[in-house]
Amino acid sequence: ALSIAKSIHKKSIKQQKDVPLMFTRHCIKYSLGWCPKYHKAVSPYTEPFYLIHSSTHLRLDLDCQACEMGVYRV
Repeated sequence: ALSIAKSIHKKSIKQQKDVPLMFTRHCIKYSLGWCPKYHKAVSPYTEPFYLIHSSTHLRLDLDCQACEMGVYRV
């Protein structure tokens, strides 16, 4: 009965797109000195930024007004 319940539960879960994995106040732009609020240097790269490790691709959504960075699976 437990294995049937697990398979039904897995089938009923729908993968949602564009849902953040996490929000953080630690910002990569701030760490690199490209924060528009606290630094004068401007990023030489265009947004969005991505973190890539093996088969994991993450998109960083930077909200500079709120000093917040969202991390999304691509």
